[in-house]
Amino acid sequence: MTLMILLEVCLLISLAVNRNPVTVYFTVGVILIVFAYIAVMIKRGFFTKLSITLEQTYIISSSHVKYEAAQIECIYIRHKKIGCKVWGKRWVPVDLFFCFDKEQEEEGLSQLKKWAEQNDIKIKSGFFRTLM
Repeated sequence: MTLMILLEVCLLISLAVNRNPVTVYFTVGVILIVFAYIAVMIKRGFFTKLSITLEQTYIISSSHVKYEAAQIECIYIRHKKIGCKVWGKRWVPVDLFFCFDKEQEEEGLSQLKKWAEQNDIKIKSGFFRTLM
């Protein structure tokens, strides 16, 4: 997000210096795309509660997508953030990234570990990447 804001500032400076009409239209277009991206990220971060539902052999993500347990490569836990990585993907999908509420954290982690054990999914501690 910081990189997007830095890009925005550079484009605004470029717009102020350069008066070529093609460059002006291109810069305005990129600025609008960057603002739209930032707005979507803010909305997703502040107004969407990310959660998952664990069923016997599948997960229902916060965007109501059903992932079979066989599709999940591993579950990453870093501090209080949890991400379920899908086979063949480099990043954890945003809809499989979540955190437990403080009062539900202990029980939620134990249920998640039981589910992972039942479905033979590895649980790893450490860094994972997501687009959030």
